[in-house]
Amino acid sequence: MKTRIFVVAILLSITLPVTAQNSRELFSGPWSVNVNVGPNLFYGDIEVYNFFPVMHNNSEWRAAFGAMIQKKISRVVTARGQFLYGELSGTKRKYSKWFEADILETSLSATLDLSSFIWGVRDRKLSVYAMGGIGLTQWRTELKDLNTNEVIRTNGYAGGSGIGGRTVEAVLPFGMGLDYKINDNWHINLEGSLRPVNSDLLDANVGDFPFDFYSYNFVGVTYVFNKRKIMPPIELPPAEELITEQEAQQPAEEIVMEELPETEPDDILEKELRDIEDKILVDEAGKGIFEPTYAGVVFRVQVMASRDNVNPETVKNELNLKENVYLNEGNGWFRYSVGSFTKYWKAKEYKNLLVSKYNVYDAFVVAYRENERMSLTGFTGANVITDQPVAVTPGKEISFRVQLLASLSDDVDIAHLAQIYGITEDIQVEKEGKWFKYTAGSFLDFQEALKYRDQLARKGIKDAFVVAYDKQARVPLMDALR
Repeated sequence: MKTRIFVVAILLSITLPVTAQNSRELFSGPWSVNVNVGPNLFYGDIEVYNFFPVMHNNSEWRAAFGAMIQKKISRVVTARGQFLYGELSGTKRKYSKWFEADILETSLSATLDLSSFIWGVRDRKLSVYAMGGIGLTQWRTELKDLNTNEVIRTNGYAGGSGIGGRTVEAVLPFGMGLDYKINDNWHINLEGSLRPVNSDLLDANVGDFPFDFYSYNFVGVTYVFNKRKIMPPIELPPAEELITEQEAQQPAEEIVMEELPETEPDDILEKELRDIEDKILVDEAGKGIFEPTYAGVVFRVQVMASRDNVNPETVKNELNLKENVYLNEGNGWFRYSVGSFTKYWKAKEYKNLLVSKYNVYDAFVVAYRENERMSLTGFTGANVITDQPVAVTPGKEISFRVQLLASLSDDVDIAHLAQIYGITEDIQVEKEGKWFKYTAGSFLDFQEALKYRDQLARKGIKDAFVVAYDKQARVPLMDALR
């Protein structure tokens, strides 16, 4: 009976977290490590009180420390492996006995993010989680006379299957904790757990209850590896179109850039950059798809910068790029870029391709004129190759919406999305190829669509962008503006 109860409890601890997750989301999150320390307390036959450990005359307070390797396997479930080492002590003055023990524990467990599970997945500073798992614990115990300290009985000093003959038994850790997010890489954890053992010999004394317990309550620090901001998937143009224009625009020889200006493109404020991009988009709307917009200006995508001179071929191989990498040196920096486009919007789409396909998350668009780097803050001062005004309010057949995100699945909760970001416009979803695309709003004026996009950006949807429709069919934005 004792064994059956313990096995049922183990199965519950494993299956409950797993059933709470979507199998399509398994193993999608980052790895992390945690170190922790805290009190390790015994509950069993040899103790003074049932709940409160004594602090004097053979104090029952003992410490332990641990380390964990963790893997986030869904939006709410994290798997982890834990190592724990600590000491235990208990006193029973009624029987003039006390004991000391040390334990080594290894376990596998899972945590369920209760905050996200109950109130929805979102980026929180503080979250509450539940934990359950299974493991093996091994110990070495001395039961002593309280008055003389004479050893009455031992357990785990010989004959056991553990290290140095320690006794080995199954342990079932379960509990709850708090996770406080300092930033994307560092977290602080507070966790309390109870750990029943499949034995009554942890205190080297057989009593009425068949299981001994110990609790481990810790404060820990977690470091998360390679955790990046989760962004909606990016809609990309056909790769063949990008490569064709890139190859057509690339010079035959490697370009040696001149000295860089003081202001870097990635130093521009987000709102300022959007304004600049809007102005460039309006300029480009009056020209053909391969026709230059600015005299002598080309756009490239910078993928890396270093204080050391790295061979461009090394950068190409490290980032798994297919294109040639060009080197520019200036102001003590070596900068590496790819591609060459006469259109800013083509360079930006190519940057999106590098982000989504090659994981070059720090890529950004840069401009050159006659092989000299240009600052985007003063970019609209470049000569536009046209004196004709560009209309940005198209005819009645054309309308604009703002795309919020694109997903490979159709399980996005539209009502929850609207509630989180305060979206009052109707959210529409359309299927195009393998993508489900979610848009909001409907505008006849391009500038009004831009204003609505900026409103959504201020609410937290930083990657929202304007899309165009001819009647109900999506069309390229540049065609709509023309």
